Amino acid sequence: MKRILSRTGLCLMLAALVLLAAGCSDKYYNGSVSVLSVTDTERAKLEAASEEVAKILQLGTAENLLDLLPDQHTAEQEQDVKDGWTQWEQVHEQYGDITGQEIKDVFLYHYIGAVTAAYSFGDTVIWSDMLYTNNFNLIYLDFYVSAETDEAQYSLPEGLTEREVVIGEGTDYPLNGTLTYPTDGENLPVAVLIHGVGNNDRNEEALNTKMFRDIANGLAEQGIAVLRYDKRTFSYPEAQTLTDPYTLSIDFIAVEDAARAVELVRGLEMVDPEQVWLVGHDLGALILPRIDKQADVTGFVLMNTTSRKWSDAAYDQLTRYGMNGMETETVRYLKPLVEGEYKEIQKIDSMKEEDLTNIFLSQYGYYWKDLNSEDYPAEYAASGKPILVMQGGADYQILPDPDYTGWQEILSGKPNAQCKLYDGLNHMMMKVEGSFTDVTKQYLRPLHVDAQAISDMAAFIHAGTGK
Repeated sequence: MKRILSRTGLCLMLAALVLLAAGCSDKYYNGSVSVLSVTDTERAKLEAASEEVAKILQLGTAENLLDLLPDQHTAEQEQDVKDGWTQWEQVHEQYGDITGQEIKDVFLYHYIGAVTAAYSFGDTVIWSDMLYTNNFNLIYLDFYVSAETDEAQYSLPEGLTEREVVIGEGTDYPLNGTLTYPTDGENLPVAVLIHGVGNNDRNEEALNTKMFRDIANGLAEQGIAVLRYDKRTFSYPEAQTLTDPYTLSIDFIAVEDAARAVELVRGLEMVDPEQVWLVGHDLGALILPRIDKQADVTGFVLMNTTSRKWSDAAYDQLTRYGMNGMETETVRYLKPLVEGEYKEIQKIDSMKEEDLTNIFLSQYGYYWKDLNSEDYPAEYAASGKPILVMQGGADYQILPDPDYTGWQEILSGKPNAQCKLYDGLNHMMMKVEGSFTDVTKQYLRPLHVDAQAISDMAAFIHAGTGK
């Protein structure tokens, strides 16, 4: 039987070991925020508390809502609840009375009770986040349009055209893609979007966000054609097996298809074949020089990627927040194993062939050996092509320091390179909203890529074209 790659590996094991009940034993905490499951008793009490909020929204007043605060509360907590009521008044004025409600999520956010509720207003659904103390007093309330309503309201911006294309047609792994461009555009620069780590679709959809669709529309509105496509491991997840170690390589996962995408756009009638740009996110941004060796593009845009080895960033993420909230005893057992896997990656070049089938930090040894075979930051430093590094200041996955500051140092003094830090933007280059600012829960909101970040990207590409 062939063995299929499990990209989640260690991450799933970590998730399975998280405590199901807070407060019942000593837990590991290293300064980052944790998300924990609730007990049945906690769930019932949190749901009852949210039902009380719903009654007040429909029949009560701001004073009734403020009565739900604990006797001893901070000015910030009181303001958060007041702001929530103000938001509710705006929602009620626009959409009318609630026609239905549903609890969507109940969990502990850094040991504080959290509830996400959905309120229906006919065809419109508004979500609400609530936070509660250990005594189930309300301390935070916030409203936002649900992902389903946001998607229902979406339409392609006026003046743009989308065309379905196939990357690698006639090969073993053809991929579906979307080209977005100004309808009457001619001789356009074109950006090819390169995915981050994981089995991503063409929109690089993460929970309720669609980063690549936002970028495609935004750049096209500013005179740049954009190609985005489904990643090979998204379309053919079964293709990665240990029976063919090449399927675990970065070339197989990303580089071959990116080069084919560049070849495709160079043949399009509305595109200037001499102005092809690679726009990468996360791991996809780090490996752009490797793609360039096959594609020979004009320049690079890097969004939220490490200036270290990828294994360094992966290990940092696991130890910085991946274990947070676990039982201390579990971490005492698990952390040395993770450290051992990290150390093994450092010796990957001298590892025996049979040992490359082992998994280290969620990936097979073959993957790490191939990925670490090049020094990507050094290749950027040696490149004379235009480079733009973009970093979200609120990114908790790829850090402003040391990841972004590393790029500043590596590219210091190079006239072809620019580095820009964006306060308040997360890993998807979206403005963080609400309370869940440093956990994956933030992507449950249908956030959108920051308009200024897209404008800066477009200006950089146009400057490189001489237009």
